Amino acid sequence: MTLTQIAAAPATNGISRKARRVGTIMGGLVVAFLTVDAIAHLLNGETSRKGFLELGVPAHLGPISGIAMLIFLALLLFRPTAVIGAIFVTGYLSSVVSVHLINENPIFSHVLFPVYLGILLWTALYLRDERVPALVGR
Repeated sequence: MTLTQIAAAPATNGISRKARRVGTIMGGLVVAFLTVDAIAHLLNGETSRKGFLELGVPAHLGPISGIAMLIFLALLLFRPTAVIGAIFVTGYLSSVVSVHLINENPIFSHVLFPVYLGILLWTALYLRDERVPALVGR
């Protein structure tokens, strides 16, 4: 199956209503969390600036990362661009993992937290968008 065929696949192939509902709820929780985080970065408050500086990231990059995440989330929420949005969010989350690794933060609570979000995000997309199972060869 080509990427064009996958992108053009109808919205109801092989995904149950229950799976779609669970995927929508899971994805909604991830998007809600990331939206709050992006807005906090965008507002560049004292807590956000302090957090960036503690991680060795210049504080002026907070609003830029917030804008980037909001754009990625917008792509994720719009069905035709949901897969590319998920890819961009995954890239963003991988940079968060890298920053926590460089700073030798605790593994399970800091380093892997973005991985947990990514797993939830892709599981949600798998459950609600038939293109994802087609991409991974369900």
